[in-house]
Amino acid sequence: MIPAICRRNLEAAAVVTFFAMTRFAAGEQLPLKIYTTVDGLPSDRIRSILLDSRGFLWLGTEDGVARFDGYGFTSLTTSERVPAKAAGALIESRDGSLWAATSRGLLHWNPALEVTSPQPRLRVTRLPGDALANDVNAILEDRSGRLWIGSGNGLYRMPDVSRGDRIERVSLGDPEGPTAPAVQAIVEDREGVIAG
Repeated sequence: MIPAICRRNLEAAAVVTFFAMTRFAAGEQLPLKIYTTVDGLPSDRIRSILLDSRGFLWLGTEDGVARFDGYGFTSLTTSERVPAKAAGALIESRDGSLWAATSRGLLHWNPALEVTSPQPRLRVTRLPGDALANDVNAILEDRSGRLWIGSGNGLYRMPDVSRGDRIERVSLGDPEGPTAPAVQAIVEDREGVIAG
């Protein structure tokens, strides 16, 4: 039998726990703001989201890439007249560049370049091959600084992102020919890169 004093302490603890659990279960209402094309998004259909090292939120949409600074949107496709619209996967490479998967190759934005630089801050990098090869689905920068690109026509690699090396096709054991299996996702584990 539990002594009365212990029972009262257990009952009090149970009541406090009950109220704490119901408040936790109910959840706190977080502030919610819905942004649309009226607010400056290129499209209401968001395909990917990336928070970069500078605190900007990047959104890959059906009609381009937008950067949100907490106050408003800047559309890269509108402001820079980029031919590649729909943007899927987004990554930030070690050098702070943004890479976006598009249906016309890789969109590469380098914020380190000055606006007055002769080199464009934003460019589309085409993969070797046909339109199917340039339908990019996935991007990964591995621990060694190589950029891996999954496309509608197989796997590609840029040996050194910082040098802007040429993009090369990676054999997946498929016979040389016009098409290879589409690569939809790329991850890196302790053993290396896995594409699927």
